[in-house]
Amino acid sequence: MHELFKIKESQHFYEQMKENINDRDKFIFSLSAFLVSSRSVLQYALNEAQTKRNGQTWYDSWVGRSAILRFFRDKRNISIHDEPVTVVQGINLTVTEQLSISEAVFIRVMDKDGNVIEERSSLPEVPPPPVEIPPVVTHVYKFSNWSGTEDVLTLAKSYIDDLRSMINDGINRGFITG
Repeated sequence: MHELFKIKESQHFYEQMKENINDRDKFIFSLSAFLVSSRSVLQYALNEAQTKRNGQTWYDSWVGRSAILRFFRDKRNISIHDEPVTVVQGINLTVTEQLSISEAVFIRVMDKDGNVIEERSSLPEVPPPPVEIPPVVTHVYKFSNWSGTEDVLTLAKSYIDDLRSMINDGINRGFITG
């Protein structure tokens, strides 16, 4: 009944994670809130679907075939009942160097006997001074127990997409009202 609202709330916390990618504590706080709000989508859907004929089967089918739905469901349960959510943090450093090249042309005109008739050359252009490009530091967070290579933000986006698909399907089939 409130699934669509909770998806919007989950999207909000996802955006907070993106905005706070460089502040580990704020990122984790936003991730924790994301886990709670997104888990509510599944809980509301289950509660409503169970009241309909074949609703439980529909719910179990969706959760059963989506590793991401199961992973985040379990991640939230552990976060609430056992220990705070943890992630592995990686830091990528991108350094850009600028290379300037100049060129000159030297032309020698010779007659058929090999005598030099004319020589010309252009002066090399002085390249502009290099622009200093500061290094770019990016933070990447991963779940140590996720079997794939995706980072937390990529997984969270996929999770929201799966939740939307599930809820839209449930609404279309009459198992939930959204």
